[in-house]
Amino acid sequence: MNEKRYDLEEILSQYGSKKSTANNEPCRVADEPCTVANEPCTVTDEPIKEKNTKAPQKKRLSRRDVCDWFESLIASVAAIVFVIVFVARINQVYGISMEPTLTEGDKLIVMPLYSAPKYGDIVVLQAENLPNSMTAEMGEPIVKRIIGLPGDEIYIERESGEVYRNGERLEELYIAEKIAYDKIGNQQYPLKIADGQIFVMGDNRNHSTDSRVTTGKDVYYYVGCVDIGYIIGKATLRVYPFDNFGGLY
Repeated sequence: MNEKRYDLEEILSQYGSKKSTANNEPCRVADEPCTVANEPCTVTDEPIKEKNTKAPQKKRLSRRDVCDWFESLIASVAAIVFVIVFVARINQVYGISMEPTLTEGDKLIVMPLYSAPKYGDIVVLQAENLPNSMTAEMGEPIVKRIIGLPGDEIYIERESGEVYRNGERLEELYIAEKIAYDKIGNQQYPLKIADGQIFVMGDNRNHSTDSRVTTGKDVYYYVGCVDIGYIIGKATLRVYPFDNFGGLY
């Protein structure tokens, strides 16, 4: 049998052609081509940095933080108690005379009136000519809205139920309904409000005993124009029911 002999030069030439062919193919790492053609891939010895996947830890409250929080809470509660006991008072609404603004059972924060009363203020005042619902004695705290101040001229038009102050018709968006024909009271209009007095009405005009009724024949219980000194305070905040918590306007 004739054996094929290989010359050394032939073997080296074949080895060189295979090496050249291998170097011309793009190198692949993880099945992806190298970015630089005809250059061998390199692998560095640097460790791969893992992403920090841990969520940042929340700052724990120290004992000092808790103490500061309790001190603030106690101070706030003490301030509220001080205001209610020594400055303000809580009044409850009885009856329907202030609907829809206030309803029966509402609890109000009433602040002393440190300045002159203003139009539209909702005030708690002592009606000296109404019987007290608790004691049956004369003098009932009532909640009404200030309509007229000292020196104002009030006029109620019987036909339309419109209220005029100093010749201008009032835009009263807060009332339940306009005054009915037979609910203007026994006041003589136009009515001039005396010094030191105010004219008040309930927002539920046809179900309110207020300044429209004054002393007269067969009149035993009335409000009339009220002396400013009988104002207990201004209702500023409704605290109950909680779903109606808020300021009063």
